[in-house]
Amino acid sequence: MALPEARPGLVFRYEYVWKRQELAGQSVGEKERPACVVMAISGTAGDLRVMIVPITTQPPADGVPAMEILPRVKRHLGLDIDRRSWIILSEANLDAWPSPDMRPIPGRPGHFEYGLLPQRMVNMIREAILAALAAKQLATVYRDGEPLSPSTGRGSSKHASLPAQIRQTSCTSSWLPASLAKSLRPKGMPVILDAPSRSRCR
Repeated sequence: MALPEARPGLVFRYEYVWKRQELAGQSVGEKERPACVVMAISGTAGDLRVMIVPITTQPPADGVPAMEILPRVKRHLGLDIDRRSWIILSEANLDAWPSPDMRPIPGRPGHFEYGLLPQRMVNMIREAILAALAAKQLATVYRDGEPLSPSTGRGSSKHASLPAQIRQTSCTSSWLPASLAKSLRPKGMPVILDAPSRSRCR
């Protein structure tokens, strides 16, 4: 089975590392879970990284921005419709693609992807993440080592800025401004965004 393309809105199975785990010195996820690709980041060396947000069945804490996945969308993806699920928008993993922490879906050997979110949801997730980046409120965990160096595309110091070539694949040709790319640094930030209402997710 071919590995999935890194498309915005792609939901796939992944060993996500929460920011609290990284701060505790952990580098391995607690468990496999569905996660969603927000955007792809091209390095000057031709490598590709993706920004990934987690999906959880645990209700988000007060003040944590999240978007609930409606039952009809979960049914389309093949997720458990008997439990509520949320996409957490306060943090993200930045990982190579294809990631070595991608996992096959239980009962579906060789299949890693659940499917794509509706485009409206993809747009809303992107807007929330870009707003968090602009406000320096997105906690980011770098999964494949150090951040990319703008000059080499390879790992450098812990606080190196990412290259400005941050784009969404397939769905849009929009580019993320360099000023927002520079805000992607591996440090936690307090959350101030409000969670979108369910009605906006339809």
